[in-house]
Amino acid sequence: MILSVEWLYALFFNEDHRGNNYSELLINKAKEDTKDSGFKYLNLCTDHIGFYEQNGFKYIGQGYHPWEEESRIYQIEL
Repeated sequence: MILSVEWLYALFFNEDHRGNNYSELLINKAKEDTKDSGFKYLNLCTDHIGFYEQNGFKYIGQGYHPWEEESRIYQIEL
C-alpha cells in the first residue's frame, strides 16, 4: 500500500524569531521532502486562518483531536 498524504506538525516560532520567513522556508522544505518521498498531499491542522492559505494550502474541513478539541484541516497538492 502506498500512502498519498503526509502531515505537517507543530510549526511555531517565538515572537523574537518571527518576521524572518523561517516558516516559509520550513514549509517549502516539508513540501519538497513530502513530494520526494512519493506523497501526493501535505496536510496540517491549525486554528490559524489566513497564514497557510498564503502558502498555497486550501481549507478542506474540520478535524477532531482525540482530546476532543477541534481544528481546521488544510491540504496542498504537491
